[in-house]
Amino acid sequence: RGDLLFFSDEGNLLTHYSQKGIKAYYDPNTELIYILDISCFLKCYKGSTLQWSVDLSSDMQQSNIIPLEFIANDDVLYFPGRRFVVWNRNSDIRKTFIVNDEPQASTICGSYLYTVNYTTCDVYKYNLNVFKKAPDKVLMNDSQYRILRISNQCRPSEMKSTPDGKYLIIGTGPVYGQYGGAVSVIDVKKDKLLYTEYDIVPRHRVQSVEPSRVNTDCVWLGSMPY
Repeated sequence: RGDLLFFSDEGNLLTHYSQKGIKAYYDPNTELIYILDISCFLKCYKGSTLQWSVDLSSDMQQSNIIPLEFIANDDVLYFPGRRFVVWNRNSDIRKTFIVNDEPQASTICGSYLYTVNYTTCDVYKYNLNVFKKAPDKVLMNDSQYRILRISNQCRPSEMKSTPDGKYLIIGTGPVYGQYGGAVSVIDVKKDKLLYTEYDIVPRHRVQSVEPSRVNTDCVWLGSMPY
């Protein structure tokens, strides 16, 4: 629970957005920046200009949802969790789907939404049309959506796609009783785990990942000690 800063490695530009933020999301399709703060206010920026702001607290409290994770895709917002909420801002239609475990890292790549779930680090893949067509129910844990499992890891922290959309980069923490987080790389076209680099920062959990948009061979990592 601290400051949310936006850093552009193109011009070494650092912009301050919030002193009480819990999650930030950048939508590369619209170049919009979304900030969710600890009071459940969701704010949308274009650069440093506020586009809109909405108070989610009443809706989330009624649904018993703590929105610690979210994804934006044009005018549709996704709040992964044990109760997976999809909110279309244009139509103001909100749908809630039940998840048996808990998505803790998620991203959108192309026309698919991906989640990595606690505690098994199973990776799920959903066509975005599934949520548009579903009236009330999507079997979120159905085997048709599960594509793979990351072994010896249990707590996903963040997942991002590379700018070219070819790979997913996932940061995780180890199973209980062990040390050493990992970074995993998934081939998007083949739905295949290419490799997992364990203990990449000794005795640290990998807390955040961010593929560089300037140097395609570089991935920024943030970590925290156990």
